[in-house]
Amino acid sequence: MKLSMFLVLTVTMLLLIVGISAADLTPVGSLPIEIGTDISSEEPSAIKLTNFNAPAIINKIPPLKQGIVFNAVENKVEYLASLEVANWKGFGLDVGYVSEDALAIAFTYDLIKLKDLGVNVPILDLIEIKPLLYASAGRFEGSSFTNAETSWGVGATLISVRFW
Repeated sequence: MKLSMFLVLTVTMLLLIVGISAADLTPVGSLPIEIGTDISSEEPSAIKLTNFNAPAIINKIPPLKQGIVFNAVENKVEYLASLEVANWKGFGLDVGYVSEDALAIAFTYDLIKLKDLGVNVPILDLIEIKPLLYASAGRFEGSSFTNAETSWGVGATLISVRFW
């Protein structure tokens, strides 16, 4: 599976998390973006987001987590990038990719967040140490998951980056 496919899946997942849907789009007649003309009126019709609140939407986007994992199948250390999709009482479920072309799912636990300990230094406040167990699959042949290369192992996410 290519990285571009992962990006498409990630954007789709983010839109679902954020909650933008077709129900938020309503026709109005005063926007400069013309889509068509209503037969019953002289004004052009357009589409706008009625419930669009950028800060609220941005706050719903989960942070990108960076970490390292030990691949127990191949006995090597790899890079992990993931997004948290669920969290309950310190336990989390992350989805992301490991090194090259491998989708991963990881179960994490909140161990240390330097920000919660009162660290206000600009780079150090991003450090969040979360041990994890992961499983990954990559290099799919067609649409079959039976021939995919799989791996599993342990690791930790070390830094959590928000872009806002």
